Amino acid sequence: MNQAAASHAMSDYVDPRRAESAAGLMYMGILTGLTLPEDETCEMWLGPCGVQYYHIHKKDDLRYASYAGGDPIARGRREDPGRVYIFLTTMQSDWVGLAFRSALRFFSHTKRFAPNAIFQVENGAQPLVDDMDEAAREEAELIQALPPEKHMQVAVDAAFDVRFTAKLALGLGRNILGPDFMATPHAQNLRGLSREQDIDKDISYKVLGISFLAAQNDPSMQSLSCSVSWPGAYTILITSTGTRLVLNLFLPSGQATSMLTSDAPELWRRQDLQKYSPGQAYLVLPQLGRFVDEIPFAQYVSHRNGTSTIPILSKIKALRVDRALLPACR
Repeated sequence: MNQAAASHAMSDYVDPRRAESAAGLMYMGILTGLTLPEDETCEMWLGPCGVQYYHIHKKDDLRYASYAGGDPIARGRREDPGRVYIFLTTMQSDWVGLAFRSALRFFSHTKRFAPNAIFQVENGAQPLVDDMDEAAREEAELIQALPPEKHMQVAVDAAFDVRFTAKLALGLGRNILGPDFMATPHAQNLRGLSREQDIDKDISYKVLGISFLAAQNDPSMQSLSCSVSWPGAYTILITSTGTRLVLNLFLPSGQATSMLTSDAPELWRRQDLQKYSPGQAYLVLPQLGRFVDEIPFAQYVSHRNGTSTIPILSKIKALRVDRALLPACR
């Protein structure tokens, strides 16, 4: 779910005609039917214009089964980055460039091969793909021999979003409230929840919150999402009400989650923390490399409603891409 949100976040601001642009990739699952050594696996990803990426790497511990891309630490190490085969589905130059820039960003440590493309690299330029040796050619032929209808396996972790939000609340609580926060009973509950693998035990931590799935059926969260979520961005809203400091997270798709960050008001009654009483909004736009922080909630909503203007938000809105004006995939 988070990976799908990341891909969605990239698409709103990606223009293939810009040389610095890169798109998010959509995880499809573990490819079945491909003959590989017993200790290896192959994931399939989709990119711009339906470009296909086949990432082969070592199998990871089962605890990473629901992670798109497997163990992120292992993928970042030079000893197990794997190798990816990029099969173009368009010859339009802007989209081809975007497909390979996206591969360079997403598979930065990985051997990248392009079986159905020919490149000429200018002197001094960084090559986007690697030369194929005999072993790579044999693997590429195995992939090309697969039927058009591919079969994938996708592991689903029903408690992932709860653990993720607990980790985020724990980190924000530490950064906002300082080290004293970590010693509070609620912080201890957040830590336990962030590590809990059994969804049936979630309730035992007595943490107030609402998951992405539950929020979809909650009218108040849906209304808040309509007012707060920013298209193509991760939107964070932090508020303090009475005795509670609350984190609200909105994905680029509009999905929402909420979790109690702290129930110890003595930690946030300092002068510099009073700003959270009316609420503060934050925007994260990874595809633009932009972070907009501490927008008073009332001003943010006023901008969203069109009754006032926040210059930085107007500039970001202007960067959104009109996809009807982009070159056709062909």
